[in-house]
Amino acid sequence: MGEVLSIKHKQTWEVCPWCGNKVIVIDSRSIYGRYYGLIAECVECKARVKLNQSFKGGLLATPQIRQQRMLCHEKFDSVWKKGLADRSQLYKVLANKLNIPRPACHFSYFNLTDLKRAYKIINQYRWWEK
Repeated sequence: MGEVLSIKHKQTWEVCPWCGNKVIVIDSRSIYGRYYGLIAECVECKARVKLNQSFKGGLLATPQIRQQRMLCHEKFDSVWKKGLADRSQLYKVLANKLNIPRPACHFSYFNLTDLKRAYKIINQYRWWEK
């Protein structure tokens, strides 16, 4: 298993873990043209993570990691948005299947290897019931 960031290992976003350059906090409008909150972004490689009031952690995401996060969220979110299962319960089940503590089970904490493992699990038919 790849190393999953735990709650106690949240980044400070001063230096990019991918290229070693400075990380700055920017307004999401500069990327998306619409306000979704603040974003920590590397000035060089553009790895980034969204910051918000309820969640201030996670790994700066390269384009490849961002793509994998979107794929995971697309499948994962479709289950709870359709009312097939409770969102918090889904995270609990996913944590159990990944064999990690529930507080560490957030797509923004996962590296690419962990995201691919999670995607494989959530792509299984009715994975949350097994």
